[in-house]
Amino acid sequence: MKNRSLKMALSIFCVLSCIADTYAEEASETNKVADNPLQQTVITSTRLTYDKEKGFALFDENVVVEDPQLKMKCASLKIEFDADDNVVLLEAEGDVVMAQDDKIAIGDRARYDVIEGKVSLAGNPKVRRGGHEISGDTIVFWRNDNRMLVEPNARVKIMTGDEKHGGLSFFAKPQE
Repeated sequence: MKNRSLKMALSIFCVLSCIADTYAEEASETNKVADNPLQQTVITSTRLTYDKEKGFALFDENVVVEDPQLKMKCASLKIEFDADDNVVLLEAEGDVVMAQDDKIAIGDRARYDVIEGKVSLAGNPKVRRGGHEISGDTIVFWRNDNRMLVEPNARVKIMTGDEKHGGLSFFAKPQE
């Protein structure tokens, strides 16, 4: 029984680590993309409002972001710039869906503070990888620090009974 409990604890740790590693990998990939000038990001929407003086661009209705690292869809996306035209903040609203490889994050709102490397998901947020899922009222992760905070009402679903996806069965007979 101790061995089974240890396996379950390790499984939970592995799931959380895999999800957290995802964001560390994204930060690493960001540096690789910056070094390759042939990479591009394309944002499409029904309407675009840009105000250089106020330092923002607002993509409205049917927003789709195609990036080498991430695909995103949402109802609106606001991008804020500093005085040197560097992106400092992105705010997505309305059925936000972000996907990368086998990972998907959803919520009503997403906010990315570029300087802090902090991504916040709110409005029934969920992060899925394979059969595993993390949810709560808010999910915050720091891309540069490999940290995540889910509060309140944190919940982790772990795929069980499927060894191929790292799952364990709670009800399987102990092996002799």
